[in-house]
Amino acid sequence: MGQEPDVHHITLVREFDDPQEAHTMDNLVALCPKCHSNAEWGNIPDSEIKPRSADESRNQ
Repeated sequence: MGQEPDVHHITLVREFDDPQEAHTMDNLVALCPKCHSNAEWGNIPDSEIKPRSADESRNQ
């Protein structure tokens, strides 16, 4: 992924009444800059963007 991953909000910040509620670990996922751009432009389906546990990440 590189040295500086991007942090992507699974549910957009603007969809929350209180923007602070958008910044929970279950709503954030680290992506490489290219994948983050693709996610923002809708080129990666929302259903494929979800946080993984540390165990899932280690087993990749």
